[in-house]
Amino acid sequence: MSYHFTRLRVKNFCQHIDKEVFFKPGVNCIIGESESGKTTLIRALHLLLENQPRGGEKLYKADNAKGDVFIELEDSLGNVISRSKNVYTLNGNEYKAVGTGVPEPIRKIIGFKEINWQNQLEAHFMLFKTGNAAAETLNKTTGMEEQELILKEIKNRISECKSNVKRHKKNNEDLLQTIERLKNVPNYLESIKEIIKEKRSLEKTKDALVDLDHILIEHAKIVVAKKLYEVSEKHIIRMNEINKIYGEWFDSENYIQKLENLINRIEEKQRQIVNSKAIDNCMVLLSDLIELDKQHEESIKVQAQLNNLIADIQYVQAQAFDTDNLITILEEEKQKKFKELGYCPLCERKINDAHTDCGR
Repeated sequence: MSYHFTRLRVKNFCQHIDKEVFFKPGVNCIIGESESGKTTLIRALHLLLENQPRGGEKLYKADNAKGDVFIELEDSLGNVISRSKNVYTLNGNEYKAVGTGVPEPIRKIIGFKEINWQNQLEAHFMLFKTGNAAAETLNKTTGMEEQELILKEIKNRISECKSNVKRHKKNNEDLLQTIERLKNVPNYLESIKEIIKEKRSLEKTKDALVDLDHILIEHAKIVVAKKLYEVSEKHIIRMNEINKIYGEWFDSENYIQKLENLINRIEEKQRQIVNSKAIDNCMVLLSDLIELDKQHEESIKVQAQLNNLIADIQYVQAQAFDTDNLITILEEEKQKKFKELGYCPLCERKINDAHTDCGR
C-alpha cells in the first residue's frame, strides 16, 4: 500500500471550530457549498506542511474559538503531525516552529519535493497549463522524473540522429558531386603518364648531353696530351743531343787528366829551375816553362769551357728528368682516357669486335 495521508483535524481555524476530514489512497476531492470552508482546509494544510501562514495566524483564528489554532495530520504509517502556535509535534516530540522552515524530522517524514497550493478563485490546477507543463508537474508528483529524463534523452538522441542523417545526406551529396568531377581522372592519369614518359625521355637526353660534354672535355684533354706528347718528342731529340754532349764530357775527363799531368810537369820544371845552378839549364828550363805556361793558359780556357759545359749538362739533365716524369704521367693518363672512351691508345681507333686493343 502506497504512502498517503489518512486524516486531517482542524480546530479554531476560521470557521472550523473542530473539523476532521479523512482521506483515501489516490485522488481526493473536497466538495461543499460556497463559504463552507474548502479553501480553509487547504490553507490549514499549507500552514502545517510549509509553515508559511498567509497574513498571519490571527487572521485564521475563529471568532468564537475557545483555544489556539490546532492542526493535526495523520499518515498511513501511523505518524501523527500537529502544529499549534509556534510549536510542531511529531509522535509526541515537540519542535519549535521558528521562521518559515519546517523542522527537519517532520520534513523527512513528509518527503514532498514540491507542492502546488491552489488559491481561491484561481483557475483549476493544471487545467490551463500546456501539455508539457502539466506532464512535467504530474511526473514530479508521481515520481516519474527519471522516465521524463529518459524520454528527454531519447528525444535528444533522436534529434541528434536526425541532424547526423541530414549532415550525412549533405556529405553524400558533396561526395556524389566530387565523384562526378572525378570522372575525368582516368584521362588525366593517361595524360600524366605521357608527361612522365616525356619527362623521362628528356632526362635521358639531358644525361646524354652531360655525357657528351664529358666526352668533349676528355677529348680536349687528349688533344692537349697529344700536344704535350709532341713536345716530349722534341725533348727526346734534345736528350739525344745531351747524351752526345755527355759522352764528349766523358772524353774531356781524359783531357783534364792530361792537363793535370801537364801542370805537374810544369811544377816539376819550376822546381828544377829553382834548384838548377846552370844558367843554360835555367834558360832551357825557362823556355820550357814559357811553353808550358802557354799550354797552361790554354788548359785554363778549356777548363772554363768544360765547367760551363758541365753546368749546361746538369741543367739539361734536370730538365730531362722532369720531362721524363711528365711524359710518363701524360702517357699513362692518355692511355687511361683513351681506354675509358673505348679507343685504342696507339692507333686512336674505336675498339670493337672487329678491332682489338693494340696493347703496349
